[in-house]
Amino acid sequence: MSGKDLQTIDRLWIIYSTGRFGFSIQAKILKSVGKKFELMWPKIGWKKEGLWTRYPGSFCWSLDAPDGHMPLINQLRGVRLMDSILRHPSIAERHNNIL
Repeated sequence: MSGKDLQTIDRLWIIYSTGRFGFSIQAKILKSVGKKFELMWPKIGWKKEGLWTRYPGSFCWSLDAPDGHMPLINQLRGVRLMDSILRHPSIAERHNNIL
């Protein structure tokens, strides 16, 4: 995916969630917990009491969700996809190299 497309997706999430959702929001949260995904999951509501939130019923599909709850990325294969997106130069560039 091009950097411009990724920035556009991030920008749309930020705009339509009034600054609560988006890849760059998730990157900021990850940085705030020492870049430890295991600490980020509960903070964004993807893990509760040590258990993964079940798709689709246990996710909050409204602005009442915790900051960073969306966009949803499949974690079945580990954190590599999420890590790649959050570290993508286009996301880092938007917010002065967050990670």
